[in-house]
Formats: sequence, C-alpha cells, structure tokens
Amino acid sequence: MPLFSHTNRRSPKAGNESEVGKLDYRIGNPNHGQGVYLTGAEQPIATEGQVVTSEFMLGTTTTAYTAGDAVGQIIEIPAARSPGRGGVIETVVFMENTTQAISLTLWLWRQRPATETADNAAFAYSDAIMRETIGFIPITSYATTSPTNNRVAVARGVGLAYQCGVNDSLIYGQLQTDGTPTYELNGCKLLVSTILE
Repeated sequence: MPLFSHTNRRSPKAGNESEVGKLDYRIGNPNHGQGVYLTGAEQPIATEGQVVTSEFMLGTTTTAYTAGDAVGQIIEIPAARSPGRGGVIETVVFMENTTQAISLTLWLWRQRPATETADNAAFAYSDAIMRETIGFIPITSYATTSPTNNRVAVARGVGLAYQCGVNDSLIYGQLQTDGTPTYELNGCKLLVSTILE
C-alpha cells in the first residue's frame, strides 16, 4: 500500500494566499510503506518507528536577503505520537525555484517563539527561546546535477534526537541564510522527515 498523503492548509500571510503555509503529511512505515488513519481533526495517527515527512511552502520574497536573515516563516513540525514524546530527525530537503544554492541553517526549538522573526529580517531570538533549542541542521549539499533553473539540497542521516514539550507534540523551526540569495516569491519548499519513537 502506498504512503498515505494528506494536505492540511494553514492560514497564509496576506498576499501569499496560494501556497504559503501548506503542510502536507506523508506517513508510512519505513519498512513496508503502510498507510495510517486520520482522526476526526484530520491529524495523522502515527505508530512507533514510522517516518513522517512534513512539507512546507516558505513565504520567501524577491528582495535580496542578507547573511543571517530568516528565510520564510516559523514552521510547525508534527514530531510525536503524543505530547511529551519525541523521535529523530532523519532527513531535511530544501528546494528552490532559482539557482542561488546558498547554504542555510535550520534552527529547531521545542517551544514556539512568542515573537517570530519575519522573513528577510535579521534572525534574532531571546536567550529564553534559545534555551529551548533542540539543535540546528546545516543545509549545504546542493545537487550538482540539478536542472539549470532550480536547485535541491539534502541533509541526509541527520540523526538529531529530540523530545517535545510536556504538553506538545510539535517542534518548531526556522531557516537562516548564510549568504545573500534572491529567491522567487514563495519559491522555496522544505521537507522534514522524522522517525517517531
């Protein structure tokens, strides 16, 4: 049976009504790709050892970024079978509709920052939020065989273990650029694959 796929649209930012905030769940057993059921709230029910891939359209702008800027909005990653549990981040994939191929860092927290750094603004969070950091994932390896009009980068075998907050089954993340890219409007996508405990 193929992996189950579910799309859950979240509220987009003004002016970005088409794809921004799209979250697509693909859930399956890593050994034999079995699908799973949904609850009445249309949230995926995952069992131990399953891979969950969450797909996010990032609200990027066409203004050139400065090194250290945030890229896109904060993302909410389904990360546990129940509140307070955890898992391991296995793979992160970044796709862009341009050819910038600039390295990025994905920062991850167990608590959502109360104040979000806006896209294309200097990445800055309080000490209190940074104490909730799970870790960070460098995204640097772009495919040399990518087509001439876009690029894909993959961080494989990340192996970053985490535990969600006691009352939460999500973890939170945001990208930070290491360079000065210029992206298309809403032209970037991020996939995060986790293995649930």
